[in-house]
Order: sequence, then structure tokens, then C-alpha cells
Amino acid sequence: MAPLRWLLHLLLFPCLLPAEGQGDLQHLKENLYLQDPHLRALDCDSLTDIQVNTMTDRYCENLRLQRADSVLKARCDRYEQGFTGEDAQAQLLAFRDLQDAWRTYRDTHCRPDCAEIRSNGAAANCMWCMRRITEVRIAELDLLLESER
Repeated sequence: MAPLRWLLHLLLFPCLLPAEGQGDLQHLKENLYLQDPHLRALDCDSLTDIQVNTMTDRYCENLRLQRADSVLKARCDRYEQGFTGEDAQAQLLAFRDLQDAWRTYRDTHCRPDCAEIRSNGAAANCMWCMRRITEVRIAELDLLLESER
């Protein structure tokens, strides 16, 4: 991809960048369509996954991804609280490095779905991919937390 085109993609779709914080989905929360009163009245929980590639799909998938990211952050915070002893700081740094590597994996894995967002359906597919992988990571952390009880 030409350098200028790649830069344009990064500016338009910051989800392609490695995340600084947990999830780093602030750009999704700031989309203007999230303020649409008709969309805000939707019950996204009553809708199944992506249905007909509409703004409704994009809106609901955005909210689902934000919710999954919030759950992931809570699980990571809970997991980090379990680090004790002399090597707690080293464990914390290693876990945060692992999470950075996981985010890079997620973003790289979903890059084909996120590269050419030209429609509501493409945007919904991008967020669906990120959400699906985030939910798998949540399940992995749940297993780790359960095994430590």
C-alpha cells in the first residue's frame, strides 16, 4: 500500500493502530451517529448479530464492542489485582505486555475487515470481528481467574 494511502487509512480508521490503553476505542464512542435519537431508542439486545448491513447494525455493533471492551478492562483490572509478593511488579508488567501483544493480534486479525470501510455493513463487520476476538479474550481471562480460586 502506498505510504500516503496507508497514512490516510490510519487517520480515518484509528482502530488499525495498536492501542495505548485497554481497548482504545474512544474513536468509536465519538462517532456522531451514536447521538441519533432514533438509533438511541433501539433495543440492540433484541437484535441478533449483523442482519442487513444498515446503520442499525453499525450502531448496535459499536455498542456491543464498547460493552465487550468494558468487560475486558474489568477482567484485566481484576486479574492484575491478583499479583502479589516480591515479583508483583514484574508480573504486572509482563501481563500488560501480553495485553499489548493481544491487542496487536486483534487489530492485525481484523485488519482485512477494517481496511476498506465504505458502508455501514463494512463498519459493522469490522467491529464484529474486534468484538468476537475480545469476547474470546474475556473467556480466557475468566478461565485464568477461575483457576486461581
